[in-house]
Amino acid sequence: MKKFFAGLKKTKKTSSQKKSDVPTQQSPFLEESKQIETENRDFFSDPRMRDLSDIGERKALGYLPLARIREAGYDVFQTSLLLKKKGLKILVIPAALPEEIYAYKPETKKFIHMADKKMYDVVPKGQFYSIQSGALVAYDIEAVDLFLQQNAKLIDDENQSETIDEHKWPMNAADFVEMLFRKTAESKEMNNLIHTIYQEMPTAITSFKME
Repeated sequence: MKKFFAGLKKTKKTSSQKKSDVPTQQSPFLEESKQIETENRDFFSDPRMRDLSDIGERKALGYLPLARIREAGYDVFQTSLLLKKKGLKILVIPAALPEEIYAYKPETKKFIHMADKKMYDVVPKGQFYSIQSGALVAYDIEAVDLFLQQNAKLIDDENQSETIDEHKWPMNAADFVEMLFRKTAESKEMNNLIHTIYQEMPTAITSFKME
């Protein structure tokens, strides 16, 4: 009898050891969530992504070519979702087909449609100045709108020389950002404003966020 119980205890111990040897499986959704969290953290700390990750905090507007985002190891769709989650607006400029390529000629200050060599002051609506591989554009809509309000007279002066209404610089953020990829500034003042929007946040919003 003692031998029987001794054997029984030994068997139970062996059985518990086998149970502990069975690997526990984690949910694939948990693993995916951890991976996305890591990618998000990496994105905002990656100096290669500063032109996008700084938007809404240090500047109002920015963009990166789609190829550069992919080369850095990030998925364009996931990056778009990440920026939207931050409260930013997104504009995706797709890679242009051969018949859709518009190139800017500084010597004439015009855009040339490469397929037929026609010249344009403003790229036709629905098309964009060609950025190789396309681009992901992001902007803080409140910040851009405030820049436009603060510089309404400057923009109005710039628009005086434009005879076609649909080619004038818009006074709302979404249309203005789109126009940036279809048209260039005529005056030094307008060019400086565009540069500022790409590099800074408006004073009122910066002051509010610091409080």
